[in-house]
Amino acid sequence: RAPGLTMRATLDFLLHDWLQVHTLLQRPRFAEHSAGTFAQVLDACERIAREKFAPFTRLADTEEPRVVSGPDGERVILPRATHEAMAAYVDSGMLAAAQDYEHGGMQLPCVVEMAANAFFSKAGIGIGGGGLLTSGNANLLMAHGTALQKEVFAKHEFAGRWFGTMCLSEP
Repeated sequence: RAPGLTMRATLDFLLHDWLQVHTLLQRPRFAEHSAGTFAQVLDACERIAREKFAPFTRLADTEEPRVVSGPDGERVILPRATHEAMAAYVDSGMLAAAQDYEHGGMQLPCVVEMAANAFFSKAGIGIGGGGLLTSGNANLLMAHGTALQKEVFAKHEFAGRWFGTMCLSEP
């Protein structure tokens, strides 16, 4: 990394100079966007990652999740900052950013969505990973699910009411 080169400068170079994301604006799907709207998305994600996710990363080392028993069974209690970070992420619209407007999305090009999500991965993959898993799960349902699965599961995941997980098969 060159001295003084920020992650944002790197993303701007990759998106605009190397990948020429502006050429996507010629497609009807992205015609309502501009370099300005892409910049606004990156600005918002950078700010949320800096203010909500990065501070949580250190907190997660000092205030670990704990299991408590209650009348409804056992529950995992996470630091309050976890909930605030995820609420900010959900409110940003990034769970459905590349989806159609009719599905609550922004119809962003996938490459812009991925660039914006890089801020969350960098600031705290422990919490940022939850959003990425949820978006990935819902996108999979949108591509291969039945109409009922899209309505019942993907819709709630894109809205941040439910979250996706990962099931690893390797030992």
